[in-house]
Amino acid sequence: MEHLRGIDLQSFQIGEVETRPAGKDLLVSYVITARGTHGGQPIPETPIRMMSVWQELGHGWVLVTHSDGGTK
Repeated sequence: MEHLRGIDLQSFQIGEVETRPAGKDLLVSYVITARGTHGGQPIPETPIRMMSVWQELGHGWVLVTHSDGGTK
């Protein structure tokens, strides 16, 4: 969480969104490009592939893991 607190996000773009069901899980992959700073330093405006796994529980969906696959 400390890492996230140091981000000053000015704008972002999300594309190439794909979802794939896997039992009670939902795999979500996408490409994000962000503009802003982290710890006062500019965030590289390079597209980054991301993947998240969400799991359906009795009260809704919960993020169970997230991965940054690196630049596109």
